[in-house]
Amino acid sequence: SNDLVQNFRYHCIILLAMITRFCIEGGMPGEEAYRRSDFYILKIDAATTIDQIEILHDEACIDFTKHMQNRRRHTICSKPIALVLNYIYTHMHENVTVKELAKAVGLNPSYLSRLFHTQMGCTVHQYILDQKINTAKQWLQFSDKSFVEISNLLGFSSQSHFIQVFSKCTGMTPKRYRDEKFRTDLMSKGRVRTGLK
Repeated sequence: SNDLVQNFRYHCIILLAMITRFCIEGGMPGEEAYRRSDFYILKIDAATTIDQIEILHDEACIDFTKHMQNRRRHTICSKPIALVLNYIYTHMHENVTVKELAKAVGLNPSYLSRLFHTQMGCTVHQYILDQKINTAKQWLQFSDKSFVEISNLLGFSSQSHFIQVFSKCTGMTPKRYRDEKFRTDLMSKGRVRTGLK
């Protein structure tokens, strides 16, 4: 593109596609990798300056790298657990149960629960909850989605249930989290890069 901002945007999106592919090849569940990639592509698409795109480029690279590093620190999970993780990411908008997961991978629910805890260091329920809350945090910080939308997208029974769970996990309500965090990382890093105060 003759437009420098658009040209840089294209380069970053191509880079994200390559990183996503490499991470999947390295063991990151496909649904997680694509969701993470889509998240940054939407932010890059909305950015209006090269400085903003550069910040997002760095954030995306560090984010993917940290997640791959954390995966490497843990014992490589077995095939059933890898399938379970992928199922969880694919059905993030649903209320997934251990029984449902066990059926999907052909294991006894009790055995799957023990295996998951041994390899992942937490219960299936806690893992699913953590992933949903982390996704909610990203949407609260970087999108205009309402609490009702987030609640529905993440499979909570109601908005009040989402608020209750979010508050218990983070120590603050979704409203307070958005008020304090809404695009703060992007703006503060932009000020550092551009010298603004």
